[in-house]
Amino acid sequence: MTPKQIKTQARKDLVYKTAIDLFLSQGYRATTMRQISETSGVSIGSIYHFYENKEAILTQLGATLMMTNGIARLSVTEENLADPITTVILYYVDVAKRFQQIGPELTHHLQMQISRVWQNPDGSNNDLYIVPELVNYIAEAQKRGKMDASVSPLETARMLQSASEGILGTWFLQNGSFSLAEYAEEFMTRFARSFAV
Repeated sequence: MTPKQIKTQARKDLVYKTAIDLFLSQGYRATTMRQISETSGVSIGSIYHFYENKEAILTQLGATLMMTNGIARLSVTEENLADPITTVILYYVDVAKRFQQIGPELTHHLQMQISRVWQNPDGSNNDLYIVPELVNYIAEAQKRGKMDASVSPLETARMLQSASEGILGTWFLQNGSFSLAEYAEEFMTRFARSFAV
């Protein structure tokens, strides 16, 4: 990267971090793009260059939550494939821990956005929030006879993702009144075992 690109990326990162901090401290709805600009010290024009609106920042947060930490678990390695069901469970527990960190209010807004993005105009689902690494991992586990192959890797990933979305929905509807990570571990353990061979 050139020095200019590095500086631009640093400003975009600052805007993102400032926005998330404001979302967490004062709530998603109460936060405006102008407040993000004033708090970060980045001009409003630059912010709109980086992000069309605060929903775009939320989209980045969602992608970050799905991809960070647990994604390394889905690497196709001998160690990770030794017990693929446990690996998948731990991936979703890692994701739950990340959502628990941002709290139920921000999770709710993120889930509403995911629901809008996930639906195609014809009512079918697109796979924007299906992690490709999960599909590839399941495909390899099925190929090795370590996961049930009666359902395609993509359909298996969709089912797992839907279960995870249901857990998140239950958690934010109950205003975070229970440990999301513990519930995710219990539920996903029971559910994911149905894909064992």
